[in-house]
Amino acid sequence: MLTSACLLPFALNRFKKRYSTIFVGINQSLFSKFGLMMKKIRAIVSGKVQGVGFRMYTRTQARQLGVCGYVRNLRDGNVEIIAEGTAAKVDALLEWAKFGPPSAVVNNLEVEVIANNVEEFKGFEIRH
Repeated sequence: MLTSACLLPFALNRFKKRYSTIFVGINQSLFSKFGLMMKKIRAIVSGKVQGVGFRMYTRTQARQLGVCGYVRNLRDGNVEIIAEGTAAKVDALLEWAKFGPPSAVVNNLEVEVIANNVEEFKGFEIRH
């Protein structure tokens, strides 16, 4: 079920790209009205974010939202989040990440939108 939630929008986008002549003249906002505007981001979270369950809580939040990707600790003490899904769901995850779990102290959240780089994750995982 989780896989379907993550991959369905990408399957529709792939269909749209393959049969682009069918979609000529259709405004992209029409797709966004149906929640199909896709977004992929790389976020760096800094502060007291390691050793406080930040990755576990991020995975739980992402799975509840239906966002795919991964979260991992970086050597510099920050946490990296790679997330893809509908724009609204990715934005909701980023809004949550501004504060993180109760035990974390987020000082900064840097977000970079990644364009045209669909990896089609099968879920959301913790990477080491």
